[in-house]
Amino acid sequence: MIAVALVMPGCAPQAEQPDLPVGQELPAPEQPQQILELRSPVIEQNNITFNYINDEIPADTRMFLRGNMPGVGWDVGLEMTRDAATGVWSITLDGLPPGGYEYKFYSEATGWIHDPLNPLPVVGVFGNSFFSIGELVEGIVVSVAGNFQSAYARSLGETAGDWTPGHPLTQLQETQPASGLFERTFLLPAGDWGYKITVVEIRDGVMSTRWVPEGLGNERKLIIDEDKEVTFKFNYNAFIANPDSQPYIDSINYLPVKVEVFDGQGDSMGFMTDHDFDSAYSFKTGILEPGSHRFSISVDDGKHRRSIEVILEDAFDLELVYHASNMILTTNYAPSIDDKIIVEALYHNSHSTEYRDPFGAVEQDTPVNIHLRTAAGDASRVDLVLGGKLVPMRRKAVSGHDIWSARVKIHEIGIYNYYFEIQDGIKTVYYVNEPGFGGRGLVVEGTPHPGAGYSLVVYKEGFKTSDWMKNSITYQIFPERFRDGDPGNNRAKTLGRGDIPLIFPEWDDFRGFENTRAQFVFPGLIRKVLVDGAFHSIDLNGWGLPEYQGDIHWHNDFYGGDLQGIIDSLDYLQSIGVRSLYLNPIFEATSTHKYDVSDKSNIDRMFGDNQLFKKLALEAKRRGMHIILDGVFNHVGDDSKYFDRYGKFPATIGAYEAWVYREMEKDNQVAIDWYNKWYKDKVEAGQMAWGPESPYDNWFEIRQDGTYPAWWGFDSLPEIGPGGHRETSVAAFMDYMVGDRNAIASRWIEYGSSGWRLDVSPQVEKDFWVEFRQRIMQAQHPNGPPIMIAENWG
Repeated sequence: MIAVALVMPGCAPQAEQPDLPVGQELPAPEQPQQILELRSPVIEQNNITFNYINDEIPADTRMFLRGNMPGVGWDVGLEMTRDAATGVWSITLDGLPPGGYEYKFYSEATGWIHDPLNPLPVVGVFGNSFFSIGELVEGIVVSVAGNFQSAYARSLGETAGDWTPGHPLTQLQETQPASGLFERTFLLPAGDWGYKITVVEIRDGVMSTRWVPEGLGNERKLIIDEDKEVTFKFNYNAFIANPDSQPYIDSINYLPVKVEVFDGQGDSMGFMTDHDFDSAYSFKTGILEPGSHRFSISVDDGKHRRSIEVILEDAFDLELVYHASNMILTTNYAPSIDDKIIVEALYHNSHSTEYRDPFGAVEQDTPVNIHLRTAAGDASRVDLVLGGKLVPMRRKAVSGHDIWSARVKIHEIGIYNYYFEIQDGIKTVYYVNEPGFGGRGLVVEGTPHPGAGYSLVVYKEGFKTSDWMKNSITYQIFPERFRDGDPGNNRAKTLGRGDIPLIFPEWDDFRGFENTRAQFVFPGLIRKVLVDGAFHSIDLNGWGLPEYQGDIHWHNDFYGGDLQGIIDSLDYLQSIGVRSLYLNPIFEATSTHKYDVSDKSNIDRMFGDNQLFKKLALEAKRRGMHIILDGVFNHVGDDSKYFDRYGKFPATIGAYEAWVYREMEKDNQVAIDWYNKWYKDKVEAGQMAWGPESPYDNWFEIRQDGTYPAWWGFDSLPEIGPGGHRETSVAAFMDYMVGDRNAIASRWIEYGSSGWRLDVSPQVEKDFWVEFRQRIMQAQHPNGPPIMIAENWG
């Protein structure tokens, strides 16, 4: 039975007692409501109450309890009830049997949530919350967990939740004490099932669960047409020796073979055994004397035969290995060093848990398994070079290759670079990350430069990121081209950078250089363009094709996209599962892309205004959605109030204006020419501020010839930070960006953004990001703690 657990609201303070005539009694006071401390889960014998409260989640959001408790399950779960007075979602389960259980809450607004009120640490790779009923027995329990458990339990007249680790109905039994081999046969109902092996370990009253294999997906399939007995086997010792292995089988997918071994005279030596259940059958011959030794095998009574000759240089304890998957016979003996390496066989992929597990950034002191593949018997030594230190790797023959493995654990937080050093005699090559792709790598012969390897990020123990982002579908929007919700702001500006006129094509008009049907083949030379599958020469006056005529300017064609268009699309975006919106820059700027920001304090006039952004953030929040802004802190636009190269911001003196003023006093002809072209008429008419000092003076480095450091050399994007490009050395810049709650970093969080995407983050000083994070975490967070997502190439 499911019942709603009610949490009593806190009592109000009592009013003062009134003065009464002598002899008149006070009326009996009303009994105050009892104050209950909110806890979860609340365990009373076999009844469990779960409570959750979060003011940032809309009240009409559906909340579910999901877990491996009988009758609950991980797929749908049971819906919780929200008490309108307290704001608490609650649910009670009655009659749970003794045991350990894992669970989470699931919100339709934010996704998976671990129970923040549960005092026990989260367990497993998924960070599930945990509780137990009754006394937990110390030790390990090996079981099969999958989507068949509820159906199997029903066939026995019992109950069980799917994907429940350690459930008594699906536990495996050790074949012999301390053997580490677990096995059991079940009569499973027909169906299309998936399963994994689980190892539940209980130590000091705390349960931990390990899934084999770990991670989402990767379950092994069982397709059963009719009720059938299925046998599962698991080698616990092999798993502990190599946690990356998957030493388990089932009698549906695993078809054992009989492999008999013969010596050079044709006499039988015995049968091979698949100890690790990986279809690699092995046989130890014992220590053999130096010299030539021949062996052969017969597979399934002669269905296949293989032979091998091994020439030993010294006495050696030889092991023969038959790989049934590709019918290759190998040994554990490496042939003589030939000073050669088969580079085509080298392989590592940091994006695959087969070669690096766990994937991605890891918490301090988390074991990380790193593997490299080589040709069988090819390398005499392989080292993992991690943070400049050599870590020896161990070799294992697998399916016609050698897999070299290292298990590392790092305590100090940071970003660690790693690559592989492969040796065979005097030959040495290196396997490094492939630039521009990531994941797979490439082979180099010289010592790699420090940045050539893979990155392994180690973060602080206990550091948590926002739960809403972990399971969020994020939709990227380029605002100018998304949707025109307010035609009234389409021509809020008519000039772009300097005196470049803006052009305003119709929404379905492809005119201009920026058109979606054309791609430049030589963008640096701008000589040929691909249009409708054919190459055409162009000139600086347009495409050379009447239907594609435009001007010579980039990023000045505006189609009318704006914030109102995004607001108008929120219902649709929500309907397709979007939970967060990443917006390319929306602050005042001259171009369509807005990375040349003119004023970080205000929304671009052609997109709306600051109040409209607040409305967008509020409307998104009402739908359980989040807004992520694009923050540019490496550079600004040269046509901005900070730099004001063209004198278009009359209220303040930009850094370039002040430079011109000072250099004109030195008879610098570059400054004089620039003044005559851009400032003179406005200054003489009193239409712009003019003088030798600017509040943004020391933000930039402007050289005597009028040039300045700019992002990748584009003079439209002057970089912040003079003489060495250190943003934190510019006090005025730091105050403006991170100084207080009104600073740019925190202002837009308090306006309703849920975080920042940080443009070209490696080209901004590291210490700036430290202060940036501190500032936004101190802001008022209407949508919960904000996130930071760094753009980091390589």
